[in-house]
Amino acid sequence: MATRKKNFPQPAEATDQNPVVWRSTEDIIQIANDINGWTYSTLSETVQDWTRGHGIKLGWSRVEFPLAYPSRTARAGVTFIK
Repeated sequence: MATRKKNFPQPAEATDQNPVVWRSTEDIIQIANDINGWTYSTLSETVQDWTRGHGIKLGWSRVEFPLAYPSRTARAGVTFIK
């Protein structure tokens, strides 16, 4: 079974009432790998830097990686703030 291609979150997904969009770690790694031709399996510093920069370029005011567990290499998602 083929996996559905995931898309980078767009600011239009957020509203004034709900200004935050969330993506799982797995989704962000898959999106970054697809767009950049990478093969990362963790939310490395390179993936985080690219995600933050790409998000800002698309119009998000902030991109955060708020929930680290159980180590610095395992993260519980990414929040995009309008």
